[in-house]
Amino acid sequence: MTSSQLLDLLPRLINTILPSLQSAIADLRKSVIFILVEIYLSVGEALFPHIQTLTPPQRKVLTIYIKKKMTADSSSTDINRLTAAMM
Repeated sequence: MTSSQLLDLLPRLINTILPSLQSAIADLRKSVIFILVEIYLSVGEALFPHIQTLTPPQRKVLTIYIKKKMTADSSSTDINRLTAAMM
């Protein structure tokens, strides 16, 4: 799937997965975070308007996992930009 295709589906996808962040099942919540990380890696900051309802702790967890993934991919400039955008 291209970034453009993902952007077209993003509102519907986000509305479908975000409620699962409230689940009592930790693995389900973690899976949602992993999905959001992959979406961020594909569409970048275009994700942010769609996740405004995340709580500060959820944003922090998402930021941590994005940074981990980006560090593994060695994108330090993007990591600094992410930190500024998520605050």
